[in-house]
Parts: sequence; structure tokens; C-alpha cells
Amino acid sequence: MEKLAFTENISDKNIGSYFKYLVNKTYKILPLKEEAINKKSNDSYFLYLDGLMAELSGFQFLFGIIDSEPKMMDYFNIIAYLRWDDKYTHRECKSEVFKAIRILNDISNKNGW
Repeated sequence: MEKLAFTENISDKNIGSYFKYLVNKTYKILPLKEEAINKKSNDSYFLYLDGLMAELSGFQFLFGIIDSEPKMMDYFNIIAYLRWDDKYTHRECKSEVFKAIRILNDISNKNGW
């Protein structure tokens, strides 16, 4: 995959900040799922996950993060699972969200971000 020239000037510090931002966005899944359960409607929850998936696709396109960090594929897969399989319990959702956050933190720590 061809990388865009302007991404070469983005520092590791910026990437680290983005990973922290992703952790926060991932954590936000939990209250949205709780709200979806209470309202008996997944519309807002799925809309949020759709937006997160679009953002992750752009991140992959710009930086090819999966090429350099294969564990990022695990993170993408968790988000896709949460979006496309709505049969899981709140407890399972919580477990997957914290697993995804752990993946982001592990990658960030490994790279000194």
C-alpha cells in the first residue's frame, strides 16, 4: 500500500496521542452499549461503531499500521465483532472493550508512545 507523503512528517508523539485518543474512544463504547440496552435500540451504538470503523480504515490507509503492528488487526477485529454481532451480552462487550484497550496500550508501550 502506497503511503501518503505528508504522513512522513507526523511524529511518534502525535501517533502516541492518537493511540490515547483511540483508548478513550474505545472506552466510550461501554456507556453507549448500556444506553442501547436501556433504550432497547442499538441505533446510536451502531452509528458510533460505524464512525470508529471508518476512522480506523482511514488510519490504516494513511499509516499502514497493520503492516508494522500486526496486533492492531486484533483491535480492528474486536471493533468489527462489536459492530456486526449484536448477540453478545453486556459482560462480553465489557470484556472485549477492555481487551481492545489492552491491545492499544501494549502497542503504545512497545513503541514508546
